[in-house]
Amino acid sequence: MFGHSYLWDSAMWAPQVAALKGSIAASCPSCGATAIPTRCPRGLHLATLARDHLALLDALGIDEFVLVGLSIGGMWGVELARMAPARLKGLVLMDSFVGLEPQITCERYLGMLAMIEQLGTIPAPIVEQVAPLFLPTGRMPT
Repeated sequence: MFGHSYLWDSAMWAPQVAALKGSIAASCPSCGATAIPTRCPRGLHLATLARDHLALLDALGIDEFVLVGLSIGGMWGVELARMAPARLKGLVLMDSFVGLEPQITCERYLGMLAMIEQLGTIPAPIVEQVAPLFLPTGRMPT
């Protein structure tokens, strides 16, 4: 199972899923799939995301799995590992944080999401804040 990063969706894992197709089952829900909403409601907790993803694995009949999590995908991945340690055969965490996010960080991220939702697009000020999280130079590629 692949867990995407903040402000992304399952499309970020398309090359990996395509490469694995035919050899293993690969799932990359977008902050949810099937029984999970595609948009994460405000106030949703990591444990809730983990439980929902575990329910998805159950619904798909997957008894053992490896989880690859980037950013928030790794954060809920750790919660999922705690819930089903005997089923988890591997855990890859990339650019992830294991611990409680400070309240100020949560408020900043929720503020970004609220602005994006209100405008229906990602405005330049948010791109400027987010780009350094993903690009080493902090600049958008040209």
